[in-house]
Amino acid sequence: SPLKAMRRQMDELPSARLAQRGWNAYSRIDAVEGFESPYLARLYIDSDAWTSILKWDGSLDSVRDLKTWYRARPFSFYDKPHTLVIGPGGGSDVLVALASGSRKVTAVELNPLMLEFVRHYGAQAGNLYNRPDVEIIQSEGRNFVSRTSDQFDVIYLGFVDSWASVASGGLSLSENYLYTTEAFKAYYDRLSPDGMLVILRWDVDIPRLVANSVALLGAKEASSRIVALVEKRDGTPDLQPQMIFMLRKRPFTPEE
Repeated sequence: SPLKAMRRQMDELPSARLAQRGWNAYSRIDAVEGFESPYLARLYIDSDAWTSILKWDGSLDSVRDLKTWYRARPFSFYDKPHTLVIGPGGGSDVLVALASGSRKVTAVELNPLMLEFVRHYGAQAGNLYNRPDVEIIQSEGRNFVSRTSDQFDVIYLGFVDSWASVASGGLSLSENYLYTTEAFKAYYDRLSPDGMLVILRWDVDIPRLVANSVALLGAKEASSRIVALVEKRDGTPDLQPQMIFMLRKRPFTPEE
């Protein structure tokens, strides 16, 4: 359908081509190649939502510049954190976590096709999902958090649920429960004493995330532990601003 992102973007890019396709009970995944570097492929979920696989040589020195990307801002508070990425998809947030100094990244991905497609690119993608400092767990994020006894310095959810699931229904039951007050409590309990829950969403989602935090901690405690940063979209008024929401286990200091 021309209403789907995959169709529109392939029409706009003559070099784009379908490289892989897979189906399972969760969704259909299409891997499309032909985008400009550093993008190896874009993985489309039910032809609409997408996540990118980045070209990488496997050397952390070659991706240090990712620390300046807005998605890496939360890592500036930490030195060698243990990071949990829920819903890593094509792996860009895992790569950002590594580039920002994470000593270990635990990545929990619900859809096994995502893992299969990323691993297909092997050394071209730095063997990202086969590195010793990256632990891959194939599970639903909240279920994993409720079972693990580990503590994490950063729990990172970067646009985990997609609007594609609204149409297909395939992921709606699992993903809608990532942003409830009960889910916030589960994440909060798994943070280290200095840890931080980080959620990347659209700016319209800020009120819900703040409300969840207040329900969990009370207004006074939540107010000293929340920071929300909204990305500037100069020159692109048609794109909805993205937002980084941070909920810290301890209060932020005035300097922070």
